Amino acid sequence: MAGKTPRPPATEERTLRPMLRQCPECQHTLWWDYPHDRKVATLGGILQLWLHILRCPHPACGRYHRPYRPE
Repeated sequence: MAGKTPRPPATEERTLRPMLRQCPECQHTLWWDYPHDRKVATLGGILQLWLHILRCPHPACGRYHRPYRPE
């Protein structure tokens, strides 16, 4: 069952970026598409994670427009 109250504000923020800059299939440069945020509760406090989501712009690629997230 979902909680009724929102999480408290984050005590720390981190940005996660994918290690690869080229598509693993076609080797074209991946394009930055959108950010995604997530809050994680740890023993040290609330951690705000910002993930940079990339996508392949090449239409002939098998990974075309599929999100590539940080590892």
